[in-house]
Amino acid sequence: MRTALLAIFFGALLTVAVSGTIYFWLKYNDVELSGHGFAALILGVVVSIGLGVGLMRLVYLSDRKGFD
Repeated sequence: MRTALLAIFFGALLTVAVSGTIYFWLKYNDVELSGHGFAALILGVVVSIGLGVGLMRLVYLSDRKGFD
């Protein structure tokens, strides 16, 4: 029961985030992004995902070796 409630909560949170993103994307559609802006956006996303993956890997490795 607790897992189902947690899944519903995070599903609702994801729905709100996606719908808000779509709303603002369509509302401010006239804003243009240069090539440098797209490059910075893509680089920021890649670095953020890489940092998250790297930190989670360190968490799992430290747990396996008993440092936690």
